[in-house]
Amino acid sequence: MNWAAMLQEKEALFVSSFGSHELQALCSAPAVEEPWGYLDRKRAELAWEPLECADFALFSKQVEWVKKGISRGDFEKLVLARCAAAQPSSEPSLNQRWRAMRERHSQAMGFAYFQPDLGLWMGSTPEHLLQWESGEGRILAMAGTLKAGEIWSSKEQLEQSVTGRFIEETLNRLGLGFQVDALQETQYGDLRHLRCEYRFNISLSRLPELLEWLNPTPAVAGYPQVEAMKALGSSISFDRGAYAGVLGAWKDQSLQAWVQLRCARLSQQGTWLYAGAGVNSGSDARKEWDETQSKMESLGL
Repeated sequence: MNWAAMLQEKEALFVSSFGSHELQALCSAPAVEEPWGYLDRKRAELAWEPLECADFALFSKQVEWVKKGISRGDFEKLVLARCAAAQPSSEPSLNQRWRAMRERHSQAMGFAYFQPDLGLWMGSTPEHLLQWESGEGRILAMAGTLKAGEIWSSKEQLEQSVTGRFIEETLNRLGLGFQVDALQETQYGDLRHLRCEYRFNISLSRLPELLEWLNPTPAVAGYPQVEAMKALGSSISFDRGAYAGVLGAWKDQSLQAWVQLRCARLSQQGTWLYAGAGVNSGSDARKEWDETQSKMESLGL
């Protein structure tokens, strides 16, 4: 299934892996069954090999490699991602995990699903890729991460501005006029971000083209888009799976497409938390590592 085919459906739930434009329909629990029990059984059926997790020494080398690429002019920003195994003191049920996560991120979009090719995922994302209804579209530009009490620096402001620039370039490429909100701070859980929202008009027939250009944004891949994806594919040996992919719903001529952030993959071997950090010319490896750690901990899984 692709974007154009999906939008021909009467309604659909969809998910894609990182950087993919091919969407997969979600497998949902039968209506007669209690969904969490269904997911618990599916989790027991799955078996993955443990993922290779980058330690700080390797992560630091990756940050320096990215900064050298920036100094050469290869790209302006690259998002490094990593995963880590969660080791809870006990094995809470999926329902308990869900409730705890929603308490932490009540303003974000919570999700939990099982898809045969991608596995069992749970998370709570604050970032929509595109929301569309009755010809009106909205795109969120969100980047930069700080804890309470920390002061915004030029590094975070540059990181967010790159995402906004990319969205404006994409809308201009398609000849779409737009309005944009003033830059503001928003908070999800214990973390703060910079954000602004773009609003514009676009017909249903042009949505697939826009979505093809938008995914992935600099907030999850880097900038410029093509150069960033090439760099990640050739030099960063890390399979993100569904992390930073797209998920959402198409129903009643309304599209809700979200970037899959703040998420975890649950397997028979345990729970793997995912997080990323945008590296630019002002990045410090330790701060970027701490940012990914804070994002993982904020999920509460």
